Amino acid sequence: MNEEETGKSFLLLAVFNIVLLAAVFAIGWKQHHHGGGGWDPCAAGGCGEASAGAMGPVVSINDVLVQLQPSSEDRYVRLSLGVEVDGEGSQIVVVHRTTQIKEAILRTFAEHKPGDLQGSDGLAELKKSLMGELREIVPGKRIRNIYVTDFNVM
Repeated sequence: MNEEETGKSFLLLAVFNIVLLAAVFAIGWKQHHHGGGGWDPCAAGGCGEASAGAMGPVVSINDVLVQLQPSSEDRYVRLSLGVEVDGEGSQIVVVHRTTQIKEAILRTFAEHKPGDLQGSDGLAELKKSLMGELREIVPGKRIRNIYVTDFNVM
């Protein structure tokens, strides 16, 4: 192959690449601006959503101190929670509503006496009550579970 043929081949290859790049750009432009195609990147499990068996993101709420319902002496509970959600979208909402969630924790636990918190049954009942409160605070976002990571009655 001589220099003239090599130059023509290189020029032909460059023109082909430019045309191909322009076609890809045009198709992408049309899809983006006209909403065509119906392609949903989240449909195949993308966009940070956890699959049914996998654990989702967990938002930590640490060191909440609650005064329990008064009895003869002041008693407190110090706790830390992990709120498991179904994906990054829900995680962002939960993080932004942490103040409201802490208030719900205070309300839920402050209604109880120290005896109510003994044993796994009492804690399970409180988690169930708190789950209802959290679902009202973050409607439309799925809260999968609440994990009590630290719990001390003082």
